[in-house]
Amino acid sequence: MYSLSINRRASFLTSGIVAALLLGGVAGCGGGGSAPGAPSAGATGRLTVFATDAFADDYDQVWVKIHRVELLDASGAAETVFDDPTGVSLNLKTLHDAAGQRFALLTHATGVRSRLHTQVRVTIDDTTVLFPAGGSTGQAVPLSDDISRDGSGHPTLVFPLSGGPRNLGSGNSDLSIDFDLNTFRVAVGKVTPELREGGHDSLGMERQETSEFTGTIANLAGSAPDQTFTLTGEKGASFTVQTNAATRLFNSGGTPEQTLANGSAVSVRGTFDVTTDRFVATGIKREDSAGEVEVEGVPSAGDAAARFTLSVKQVRGFLPTQATVSVTTTASTVFGADRGLRMTAAEFYAALPGATGIEAEGSYDAAANTLTVSKVKLNESEDNGSDNGSDNGSDNGSDNGNDNGNDNGNDNGNDNGGIDG
Repeated sequence: MYSLSINRRASFLTSGIVAALLLGGVAGCGGGGSAPGAPSAGATGRLTVFATDAFADDYDQVWVKIHRVELLDASGAAETVFDDPTGVSLNLKTLHDAAGQRFALLTHATGVRSRLHTQVRVTIDDTTVLFPAGGSTGQAVPLSDDISRDGSGHPTLVFPLSGGPRNLGSGNSDLSIDFDLNTFRVAVGKVTPELREGGHDSLGMERQETSEFTGTIANLAGSAPDQTFTLTGEKGASFTVQTNAATRLFNSGGTPEQTLANGSAVSVRGTFDVTTDRFVATGIKREDSAGEVEVEGVPSAGDAAARFTLSVKQVRGFLPTQATVSVTTTASTVFGADRGLRMTAAEFYAALPGATGIEAEGSYDAAANTLTVSKVKLNESEDNGSDNGSDNGSDNGSDNGNDNGNDNGNDNGNDNGGIDG
């Protein structure tokens, strides 16, 4: 199954057909004498959302774009816990492996109102991209006309909470949204998806896909490498980030060291610890790429003419229609090594044949399936093993790049010269 999970603390997307929402509330909500699950006046909580997944075996990749998640009460009143007009692109087939469901964090919503919720409404893009088994070209397939739409023309899918109404704003509870691929249907050239609430008993970090969030640092505390801060600002998410000796702080501007600071805009990669209610960072980079798209994948076919090919694993900002993307570098492209150390173009292309992961940002030409990059870097240590669902997730996301800074310049940014990620 492929699932999406939302937690009042954080939200995840996961591979499988199940999408899970995880909701977490503030301690102390509720009072003596209240019925189990009954809301307390004025109480709020935190919500973590995950996604998980079977279009069975007919398709190797199933790409969707998620725009909004809302909680509904018995009166039909809606509370938005996730909202992204651009949408989050997700290959549902990466959310399941031989061991079962995998999860992708969608958001960590705070201030969820304490009330009895009955249903969840998910708004997605009107188009899915399906890659037939064994194929390298995706088919853009619209959703069925029978599905309700919002004012922007986006399909809205509603499913009930399993077990009946419950208060998702009363504490640290989890909600998993399951995109049940086994029940997806294609008829007359259009897709009818099915969603349901999924399970969330196995939300350990080793079962999560690596997620990335952008926001502003506040409440920075601790001493490097063990620090915490609040990340706020993107898609309504707000959560505590934990750094450690394995966290990479990518250098910027050629300075010898990058440190964290309140007010800095950053992108943070990692996984969510549902036990500590913290996002454990594997990488942090200064964010200066507004409006650009991003592709992560495995490189091949590099040449001396400043081109190479990426087998797509994750994207941000568009839905891929090919299993690979052509990448073009220019004289102004900034090249970086795994920890942000700046490289020359010649050094980058020399390292390309042995690279197992690349992260590239720039402008995407859909007609030519070409990404012209402003920045590109080796991304060896954050491979989560999903590989578009084809390797059974053998790494289980537990790699996390635990080099602990022992490779030619420590992971806390002490590389001489760097890249903004």
